[in-house]
Amino acid sequence: MSVKSSMFFLEQKDEELDNYGISRGERKVFSRNLERLYRAIHDEKVIAYYIETDQDYDRVLDIFIRANDGGTKLTKSDLLLSMITSKWGGMNAREEIFGFVDYINNGLSRSNSFDKDFIMKSCLVLADLPVAYKVQNFTNENLELIKKKWPEIKKAIKKGVDLINSYGIDEQNLSSVNAVIPIIYFLYKNPSVDLLGSTPFEVRNSGYIHRWLFMALLKGAFGRAADGLLKNIRSNIKESGADFPLKEINQTILSSGLHTTFDDDYIDDHVLSLNYGSKRVFLALSLLYDDARWGITPHHQDHIFATNLFKSGKLKAQDTLYGEEKKNNLVNLCLLPASENTSKKDMPFSFWLESRDQSFLKRHLIPEDKSLWAFDRVSDFLDAREELIRLRLKSLFHP
Repeated sequence: MSVKSSMFFLEQKDEELDNYGISRGERKVFSRNLERLYRAIHDEKVIAYYIETDQDYDRVLDIFIRANDGGTKLTKSDLLLSMITSKWGGMNAREEIFGFVDYINNGLSRSNSFDKDFIMKSCLVLADLPVAYKVQNFTNENLELIKKKWPEIKKAIKKGVDLINSYGIDEQNLSSVNAVIPIIYFLYKNPSVDLLGSTPFEVRNSGYIHRWLFMALLKGAFGRAADGLLKNIRSNIKESGADFPLKEINQTILSSGLHTTFDDDYIDDHVLSLNYGSKRVFLALSLLYDDARWGITPHHQDHIFATNLFKSGKLKAQDTLYGEEKKNNLVNLCLLPASENTSKKDMPFSFWLESRDQSFLKRHLIPEDKSLWAFDRVSDFLDAREELIRLRLKSLFHP
C-alpha cells in the first residue's frame, strides 16, 4: 500500500479502526507521520551530504566520480584537465590534449588507441616528476614545468608512437601502453633522432628497443607495479651513456620478479603454443627476424604449409592428429611481404622453396634439409623448425 493510500485508509476507516482498539489520537499521529513521509519523498528537495575531512585530492576525485556515476561520465583525467586549464594561462589544456590524442590515434601511419591518461602519465615521466598518476603530483609548480616542456613532450610522444607503428605495433596488438613510455623517454633524451634512419646509432638502438618492447609485451612486464618499474627504468635511461640500456632495463625487470629470458619452459608454454589469429602471435613471429619494419611494408602471417594440405587423407595416419594440432601453430607460420605471399599461393611448397635464395631459408628459419620439404615429411619439418625457433628465441636475451 502506498503512503497516500494509507493516509486515505486512515481517514475513511474510523469505525473499523475503533474495533481494533486504535484511538483517534493514535490515528492522528499515524496520519501526521505518513503525511510527513509523503512530503519528504515527493515534495521536499533534500540534499544528502557527508563532510569529508581527508584533504587527499585523489580521494576527493574518486568520491566525485562515484557520486556522479548516474550523470555524465567523468574520469580523473577530465577533472584534472579542467584543473590544468585553469592553471595554464593562454592555453586550453583540454583542447590541446584532446586534439593531440586524436592526432596520434588517427593521424599517423597506423590506428592507435591511446587516451588522455597515457598522455598525462607520460608528462610526469618525461618531466622527471613523480610517476604515480595522482592529483597531488600535478602541483602548480609541476604544471608550470610540464607546460614549459610541452612542445618537446609532444614531439617525443609522436616519435615514440611512429617508431612502434613502424614495428607493426598498433591498437590491435599493443597490450600495455606503459611499455611505450620508456621508449618515449629515451627519444625525449635524444631529441635529434627518431630511430627510423640508417645511422649506426639509429639502427643499433632501434634493434634494442624492438627486441625489448616485444619481450615486455609478450611477458606482460607492466602488468604489475608499473609505477615502480617505470621509475626505475627511467633511472636506467638517465644514467646510461648513449645507447638504450637494454641489459640494465632487463635487470630492473628481473628484480621486479619477472624473468626476462626465453627459457625452454616459457617458450613451450607461452610462445610455441600460440596459434594463428592470436593477437600475440605477431609479436612472437616478429622476434624471429632481424628486420623490425613490419609496420612499413605490408605483410601477411603466412602458413608455410597451406592448411588445405592437412585435410584428412593427405596425411599419414599417424600424423593426422599432429597435423590438426600444428597446422595453425606458430611453427607453421612466417611473416611474408604481401606480394611474395600472393606469388606463393599456387606453387607446390617444395618447388616454391627451391625458387628462393639461401638467405630466405635462414631468414625464415626453414630447415635446410630438402627431404623435409615434401608434405609427407611435414611432422619432421615442423619439429625441426620448432627447434630452430627455440634456439632463436633463447639467443635474444641472456640471463
